[in-house]
Amino acid sequence: MKRTTIVLGCVLVAIAALASCAKEPAVKEGIKFTATINNLSKTQLVSDGSVGKVNWVAGDEITINGVAYVATPDADDATKATFTKKDEAAADPESVDGKYYAAYACTFDAANGEGVLAAEQAYAEGSLANAPMYAESTTTALSFKNICGLLEITLKGTDAVASVAVSADNLGMSGAFTVSDGQTAVVKDNGIKKVTLACGDGA
Repeated sequence: MKRTTIVLGCVLVAIAALASCAKEPAVKEGIKFTATINNLSKTQLVSDGSVGKVNWVAGDEITINGVAYVATPDADDATKATFTKKDEAAADPESVDGKYYAAYACTFDAANGEGVLAAEQAYAEGSLANAPMYAESTTTALSFKNICGLLEITLKGTDAVASVAVSADNLGMSGAFTVSDGQTAVVKDNGIKKVTLACGDGA
């Protein structure tokens, strides 16, 4: 009887030891990127309504070589932010020709060097959230630049506006584009000659 107790005790100790070793495998942390805003760009107007400085906002989304990332702004300077994958389970972006290509408020396919500017944008009060930006880098440090012009329209009156559309006679304003010298979006084949700002129930 005494011997049985000793054997049983050893078995229990062995089971406990095995259980302590059976931990879940560590999840590999994905690539993190840092991003700055170069001059006047997205995303949010400063509190006095001026456009001299704009900041990243928590949750802002960009794509890096097709993978979605979200922003955590720097506590001391919101023109800077750290970006982590929106879906932690997603694969890290693969560099294309040794570079990472990042886009905000538009899509960009690094493989063929083309993107798409939306023909319809959603209005957001006090925000430049529709201003497309682009960055390319051989490292995980990104410097975003506006690749489109910004048009400010002032409306007077009390009626709610459901949408505002701007069109051009000869030049594309949305649709497929390439980036010239990493600075400017060039709409292909004149693209869509119109862009609309949708204001939901009215603004």
